[in-house]
Amino acid sequence: MIYRPGLLRSAFWGLLLLLAACSPENEAGKDWQLYKQRFMADSGRIVDTGNGGISHSEGQGFAMVLAVANDDRKAFDLIWNWTRSNLQQRDDKLHVWRWTPDLPGNIDDPNNATDGDLLIAWALARAARTWDDAIYGDAALELARELRDGLLREVGGRSILLPGSIGFEFPERIVVNPSYFVLPAYAALARLDPSPVWPALEKSALALIGQARFGEWQLPPDWLELDPDGKPALAQDFPPRFGYEAVRIPLYMLWAGYGEVDNFARYWQSFANAGLLPPWTDLQSGEQAEYDASPGIKAVAAMVGASLSGAPVSLPPLDEEQDYYSASLLLLAKTAWRESRQ
Repeated sequence: MIYRPGLLRSAFWGLLLLLAACSPENEAGKDWQLYKQRFMADSGRIVDTGNGGISHSEGQGFAMVLAVANDDRKAFDLIWNWTRSNLQQRDDKLHVWRWTPDLPGNIDDPNNATDGDLLIAWALARAARTWDDAIYGDAALELARELRDGLLREVGGRSILLPGSIGFEFPERIVVNPSYFVLPAYAALARLDPSPVWPALEKSALALIGQARFGEWQLPPDWLELDPDGKPALAQDFPPRFGYEAVRIPLYMLWAGYGEVDNFARYWQSFANAGLLPPWTDLQSGEQAEYDASPGIKAVAAMVGASLSGAPVSLPPLDEEQDYYSASLLLLAKTAWRESRQ
């Protein structure tokens, strides 16, 4: 089904920004406690409740970032200890991307996911600063060096990290995922690892996000490919969508202090008359999901709108109904909003 939204209505943002009337600071502790209760096992494993109960490096990284933001060192250590014990199963220090509870040996794919590794390294760097503990910093530095030494590629003058060590390089193209550009991590890792790689990655990521825009709404896709000259195109073998992954792009941009998110705002504003906020849009056909976005995606949309309008934002508390990914987006959006205004 293809939606054709009508005129923009400012009331849409009013609805998003009035989702709740509670202070983000007051809600943060309650949200984090409920998040741990619902998604964190006693061992420190983060359970993806919307994906068969697996765990992955992304989820461990999200939770480690949130644990530092909530000054919860006990939870951080549990999550980090489980992560390195169970996901550092490669010849390097990178993490396998998926851990499956019912699978013998739990690991069926040795590939890493670079966003997960970046999130974990960033969380360790944050922990080192927050709790003044060099052990965390040493672990972050080790992981940062593994990323830049093993996954850095130069494509047509662009510096990029491969999304994973296996399966993304082809003779005439390299596949990247713009939502893996964890922008606030680059600056944090540059402080630990004073290499020119990190500012080059940040510069290339911002330029690519700005240039790789497709479809009616001029949005970046979940997956992208670059030819040898660095020219971007929609990635082969992936749905040509702005969707569940690319929604993290404006989140990371705002967290890192970049407010150039006008296209995202215009896209989300345009659904004022449609009665729902579709979680994905096909960037070739214009087709959109026929169901409403999760509270986590709506939280990112509200944060984008508020950042551009200057209006206050009030996001809903975490509830018992949201799955792992929606809950993670909601808490990350709240944390990003709070930290970007400190």
